[in-house]
Amino acid sequence: MDYLEVISMKGISINVLLVGDGAREHILAEKLYEDSNVYAIMSRTNPGIATIAKSIRICDLKDAEAVRSAAESFSVSFDVGF
Repeated sequence: MDYLEVISMKGISINVLLVGDGAREHILAEKLYEDSNVYAIMSRTNPGIATIAKSIRICDLKDAEAVRSAAESFSVSFDVGF
């Protein structure tokens, strides 16, 4: 079974937090968007993710406290990051 098939929960809409701003995260955002509300934390704006996400926050991804603070602003059920 493909990894993206596992995280795609057909028929169940959940809030997903995506951490990152690269091509991998963009592909994940596209797949997650099919069944979920995607929220994103990025170090810079990725136009593809910004179009998909319900809301985004920009912060230094190497700063754990900044990421935690940004994540707390979203009510999410599941998070994804690399």
